Amino acid sequence: LIVIKYNKFYNYPTTKEMWEAMKVAYEGTEDVRFKRATTLQRSYELFSMKKNETIDEMFERF
Repeated sequence: LIVIKYNKFYNYPTTKEMWEAMKVAYEGTEDVRFKRATTLQRSYELFSMKKNETIDEMFERF
């Protein structure tokens, strides 16, 4: 870890608390992860081939 990031997490008294803080900082809360997954799922469902678009062009967008 970079020194600044190391110092940010170093002050936690237990490794479990440190791990939980790092998990939230880098992955987000459960609510954030759920919303991110929902957004990705919606984007996938709306993805379709455009008129006059080749399969290769569509694949490049994907």
